[in-house]
Amino acid sequence: PILLEVARRSMVASAAMDLLARMTKKQVIGDPEKVVIPELIKILESTDVSRRIAAVNALGEIGDMRARRALLAATADEALRVPAVIALGRLDGLQAGTDLLDMMERYPSWNLEMAVIKQLGLNKEKRAVPVLLDRLRDTSLRHDMRQEVALALEKMGWSPETKEDSVHFYLGKKDWEALSELGAVAIPTLCTAYRHEGAEERYGFAPEIADVLGKIGKEAVPALLNLLLDLFDPVYES
Repeated sequence: PILLEVARRSMVASAAMDLLARMTKKQVIGDPEKVVIPELIKILESTDVSRRIAAVNALGEIGDMRARRALLAATADEALRVPAVIALGRLDGLQAGTDLLDMMERYPSWNLEMAVIKQLGLNKEKRAVPVLLDRLRDTSLRHDMRQEVALALEKMGWSPETKEDSVHFYLGKKDWEALSELGAVAIPTLCTAYRHEGAEERYGFAPEIADVLGKIGKEAVPALLNLLLDLFDPVYES
């Protein structure tokens, strides 16, 4: 009761809700349906955004499917959307993976997609493999997103079966040695991925790409020359 009151009113409400969630998960507190979950759901109506986010996080930590409806409703609030989607992904049961994929499609944005992909990996949600493979094969994908996709697929136990998928996978993992061993098949993807990065990211990315192209050998010479010309562009010199 004291923690519930603190969670409702105190300046340290976030810490109180976190403690409530951990105690509930460890079954220190009785039936969460009667004690904790209803109170946390009420806090979702607070005018204080930080308290609403803390309540969402606590519901996710508890992981009880009885919070699903409230968390789905919370995704309509832009301030709560990403933490609410993560919380949905942490709920017990098969529905979590479906909800994550639905949210990624309903609210397309970089930060939400990153959060969903990471949670899918933590859940080892193998039903998401086809969706993640489509993202992995997208050569216009930002590298940080490609890296998150590759890590998620790896956690799901997926491994590439073709050289083309191996290129995308190892590029996501920044496994430069494995990329160089794949040979000429890696050249087009390396060059396309490089061109789709921003100027600053390309500059930081260039040494590794150049090293891979150099190890591939003669077939990579034109791509390597283009890379060097790009690096000596006046934009970089300035």
